[in-house]
Amino acid sequence: ITHTNPEQFSYTLNMSNSEVFNTFHVCQLKRWFPNNDTLYPQRQHKRPGPIVTPKGMEEYYVECITDERKCGHGMQYLVYFQGYGPEEDRWIARLELEDCEALD
Repeated sequence: ITHTNPEQFSYTLNMSNSEVFNTFHVCQLKRWFPNNDTLYPQRQHKRPGPIVTPKGMEEYYVECITDERKCGHGMQYLVYFQGYGPEEDRWIARLELEDCEALD
């Protein structure tokens, strides 16, 4: 939400990738609730599978690096994987991310 207008009961949303007019009356909006995977397993988002290299190694797309920390003599990065939630974020050593574009 980028702007509220209480007099007209409207909200302006940040929808940069949309060609739709981004101001809506409250009757057109609904509160968002996260999915309960136990009650509605059919609504789960499909997670992308790994990419298997010619050497048989599994690789995943890294969407972004969200944090870094020093660990021993090296660095570790908190990696957010594309198509996965924040509960799947992992601390990965710099050596394992040698070809990762997200570090550039």
